[in-house]
This record gives sequence, structure tokens and C-alpha cells, in this order.
Amino acid sequence: MPPTTMRYAGWLPPIHHRGGGWLPLKATSVAGIVDALAVVEPGSTLPGGTSNRCADLTRRRTLLRALSTDPALVVFTAARCSQQDNESLTDDVSSRVGVCAPIKSLDDLAQWWLCHGRDAWRETDWMAAPESTSGDVSFAKFERLDDYFRIVPIRKWLKQSDPWFEAAGTSNPIPQSWKDAFETGAGGAGDVTSSADAHLAIDRLVRGGDELHVRGVALSEAVRTNKRDLAHRLAYGLSHEINNPLANISTRAQSLAHQVDEPAIQESLKRIVDQTSRAHAMIADLMFYANPPAVSLREFNLVARIETVVAAANETAERLGIEIDVMNSSGDDVLMINADEEMIGEAVGVLVRNSIEAIGVDGRIRIEVSVAEDTVQIAVADSGPGMTATQVEKAMDPYYSGREAGRGLGLGLCRADRIAGLHRGQLCLTPALAGCVATLTLPR
Repeated sequence: MPPTTMRYAGWLPPIHHRGGGWLPLKATSVAGIVDALAVVEPGSTLPGGTSNRCADLTRRRTLLRALSTDPALVVFTAARCSQQDNESLTDDVSSRVGVCAPIKSLDDLAQWWLCHGRDAWRETDWMAAPESTSGDVSFAKFERLDDYFRIVPIRKWLKQSDPWFEAAGTSNPIPQSWKDAFETGAGGAGDVTSSADAHLAIDRLVRGGDELHVRGVALSEAVRTNKRDLAHRLAYGLSHEINNPLANISTRAQSLAHQVDEPAIQESLKRIVDQTSRAHAMIADLMFYANPPAVSLREFNLVARIETVVAAANETAERLGIEIDVMNSSGDDVLMINADEEMIGEAVGVLVRNSIEAIGVDGRIRIEVSVAEDTVQIAVADSGPGMTATQVEKAMDPYYSGREAGRGLGLGLCRADRIAGLHRGQLCLTPALAGCVATLTLPR
């Protein structure tokens, strides 16, 4: 439960690295902690061209500002430093923050956060943190301590740190030699200004995260576009090269079927004709994907069209024990949209057939129509096997098979996705462990 006080944002990790003792995290120190835990790739630059070296200096400066105004953060860091296993420290840090070399300044404490802050935060069992009423009582004690330490010089914070540990209900692990060294070192904080600049630290992280996200989305979209263009060219070429031989095979098989009287041979020839017809249908699907016909726009009642599609699928669904329900959440009894009625009906039919194939027997399909601003959404949810995120990502590819998930996709979803794109709409699949939701979004 969040603290009721405005001074503290929550809790630092336990004072003892194996668990035990909690000190508060001051709200004004969040920026410094966030900066300390940020990951900067070697050799990279931050947005705006800032180098790693400059980024490290900025992170250290933000930490120093937090430490210089937060006695709880100082005593916590010194306590964790004093318990740090000397063997786990890097050579350039062990001389300052190791067991044998006491810390002497806020800069040493900042260095510990930069080197070990992520490990300290990651190992924490937050379920053990104080909460509710007991947490608020503790925060009240810490507020009184914080008020008192405003008049205590920074160099004396460690020497007078016992009350902080008493309030946390644990012993003070900081050696006396460390307290003396810190006082002698005057607790120097280097270049520290009075401003915490929390908004600047958060802004840097937000902008950096936004840039990475935008790059990732742009790269993914470029890959999808190139893959789609390649599939278009391949489909267009194959359709022309294969159609003629298939037509020749079909014609000759039909001619031979009329010339022979043996039933077995006639049956074989009939199968040849059937398979060539199936291949022609697949080629037609490829042609639709590669070079679709022009969209014929006109107004029609979407709900009525969906009900027609469901009526056509009901015979198969009822035989398999599958219920199909249609729900109109739009509030419009007659929901008119401007689109190609045949194409939209075909896309919905693809989604319904895909759901039936996924369920197999005994299940339910729910089709919900809703309106959001200038778009209409058709959500087809089924009780069949779910799809993983990887399967969803590939589901729109031509002839991708999701049969391991109970779904033989073929060109069905690919065709439905093409129809959505031709209408400036979108087809989305929601991955789930059980069931799947396909949502077709179209402009009105």
C-alpha cells in the first residue's frame, strides 16, 4: 500500500542484503535511484548525442544531489557498502567501497549505487516490506528523524545514524571506523547543486525509451512491408506460371474420363480434376493477395450481413456441437457502413471458419459488433486453443500453418487481413492460452 505521507515514495531494499530492516525512499530521491539503475549500453549515445561518459557523469551528479538531501539514503547505502563482499567488487571500486577501505564521501556512496544498485534492488523480496497502518507509523517516525537531520551536518550523519536503524528495527552494521572516516572526509559531495532535477532525469529516461520504441516499431513495420512486397511479387509470378499447366492437366483428364469405361480409372481421373480445381482455387487466393480487385463501396447493413454469414456456417457448426452467438453492442438496430459488402462478408466468413476449425467439436463462438468514434469493430471470439505471440505474429503470412495450435490458417487470415487493408482497416489477433479473439476494425 502506498504511504499516506507525501515525503516518502516507498521503501529502499532491506538494510541487510540477506533480508531484514527497511528504510524509507524519499520522493525527491527517486530520480537519483532511477538514474543509477538505468542501463547504458557500452559505446552508445543517449538521445541528443550524449556520450556514455557524459551520461555517467549526469547519473552520478543526480545521485549526489539525492544523497545530499536524504539522510536515510546515506545511512542505507553505507550499511550496504559495509556488508558488501570484498571479492565481488571491481578493483577500481574495492579500494573505496570494500570492507577494508571505509567510505569517505558521498561520491563513494554514489559509486556503490552505480556498481551494485541494480543487484541490491533486484534481490529484494518486496512481499516483506511494511505496509498499511504499520508502514504509516514507521513513516511518521522517519519524518521526525528527517526533520532533525536537517540541522545535522552531512559529515555527522553516519556517526548519528543509530536512530535510523532503531526505527527500522535492526542493528546498525556500519563500523565505527567508517563513521570516523566519513566525518573526517567531511562527507564531500563533489559538484552538488541545490536542485534535485528529478524531472530532468525522468525526462531523459522517457525520451530514451520513446526513441527505442519508435525505432523498434519502424524496423518491425519495414520488415513486414518488405515481406509483404516479396510475397506479392512471388504470388503474382507463380499464378501466371502455374495456371496454364493446371488448366491443361484438367482438360486432358476430363477428356480421358470420357474415353475410358473402367470405373477405377474414371475415379482416378476425377480425383485429378478435383485436385486441379483445388489448385486453381489456391492460385485465385494468391492472385487476390498479389493483385486484389478494386473495392466496390456502397452502404449496407453490417449486422444483417454478419447474420447471413453465420446462417451459412450454422449447419456445419451445429453438426459439430458449436454455438455461434451474434451480439450487437453498437446500439444501432440498422448499422450502416460504406464498404464492399462481398469482401466484408468474406472476411467475417474466414474468421468464423477459422474459429470452427480451431474448436473442432463442442464449443462456442461469439461475434460482437461495436462502434468506436468513426470506426466499427467486429470481434470474433472462440473457445478453441489459444495462440502464442509468435503464432499471432506469423498468422497473416501466406500459408502459415498454426495447426499445432489447432488452427489451419492457410490463406484464410491472410485474405481477411488483405481485405481489411483494402478498406483502410485492420485485423488483429489477441494471443491467449485458451481461446482467441480476432478483431476486424473498419472505418464507417
